[in-house]
This record gives sequence, structure tokens and C-alpha cells, in this order.
Amino acid sequence: MQALKIELEDVIRSIDNIEGPIVDIGFGKGTISKIILDLMISGQVPKRKFILIDSYLKGGWQQAYDFCNNVKNYLKGEATHIKEDALNVSNNILGKVPCVVVDVGDPNLSSDIIKKYSKIVKKNGVIITITPEDIDKSTMLDIF
Repeated sequence: MQALKIELEDVIRSIDNIEGPIVDIGFGKGTISKIILDLMISGQVPKRKFILIDSYLKGGWQQAYDFCNNVKNYLKGEATHIKEDALNVSNNILGKVPCVVVDVGDPNLSSDIIKKYSKIVKKNGVIITITPEDIDKSTMLDIF
């Protein structure tokens, strides 16, 4: 997990000069967003708004809801939880963003999401993907 934290810190620092929120698609357990939030709370990276697109429509929403409250309580920041299929969310709602995290566990769905959301990532912004099998590797993220 430490390797992931170090890698994420480098990625988030690379977008320091780009304004806008971090969008996390397929929040699940929120592994990546929780690490980014910890980096923000500790002052290692600048504070940003979070937008969670919880595409697990049949699953519980509690972890995403709790995460949004943690952003508000510990970071004194802003977080929005959208419970909708990521491919149906209007780009107009999100605007242009510096960072999109894709954590949906399905390579085909990830590919479709990357195609859609690459249109709203600002110049020099990043799309981060992670898959369950990446957890055992020292370098876990795919960055576009």
C-alpha cells in the first residue's frame, strides 16, 4: 500500500497547477480516493474537491457517503456523490477536470469510461486506472 501512496502522490503533484476536482468513477471501497484524501489532509498535496461517481447501482452507497462526510469534516472541503452509471453522467455536470480515477474492475467498462472521460480531462491532466490484480504489484497504476 505504501508503494501505491508514493505513486499517487507523484501523480497528484503532476497536476498541481491544474485547477478542478478529482473525479472517482466506480468508487467501490474508495482505495485511491482515501489515499489522496490522506495526502491532502497531511498537506502533501493541495486540497481539491472530490466528485464520486458510484456506478455500482445495486451496491450500497454507505462507503461513498462516509467518504464525502470525511472530506467535509477532516479537509473542510467539498465532495459530491453521484449514484449513476458512469457512462450516463452528463459531461456538462462535471465540466473540465484535471484528474479522473477509474476503478471499476472490468477492463471493457474501463475502456469505455476512459473514452468518454478523456474528453473532459484538461490538458496535461491524468486518468488513473487500477485493477484488482494490480494490488500485488509494486507499480499499480496505469496513467494516461
